Amino acid sequence: MPKSTAGDAPAFADWSLDAWAKHTHVQVRTTGPQGKGPVDQAATKLGIERRISAVVPNFAVAASALAQTDMLLTAPSITLRDAAGAYDLDVRDAPFALSPLTLSLSWNALTGDAPDVQWFLTHVRDVCAGLK
Repeated sequence: MPKSTAGDAPAFADWSLDAWAKHTHVQVRTTGPQGKGPVDQAATKLGIERRISAVVPNFAVAASALAQTDMLLTAPSITLRDAAGAYDLDVRDAPFALSPLTLSLSWNALTGDAPDVQWFLTHVRDVCAGLK
């Protein structure tokens, strides 16, 4: 399918909760097969359900799928910051409220004090602090 230019997806003609609910979506697999992620939980509270047309393993694959289809992706904007420009993607706010994203980092207690692990953790903390 030809690449869409930013903003010409049919759902964007009249961007609303109704358009979001009626349109097809790409979902990044962040939960188990039976679980519902935060987007679907918020939609369920509003009495709507996404029409998932593709499930991908990560946000990089999602960006490529979006560039070649008219599907939507509801995700934290930071996940597509670089890809939005490269693929000419239109980034819009979801037409309903979503809870803030929580980032977590876990590491092995046996190696957590190692200098290379501490170096990495310091850099992750610095980057995350800059996201606020």
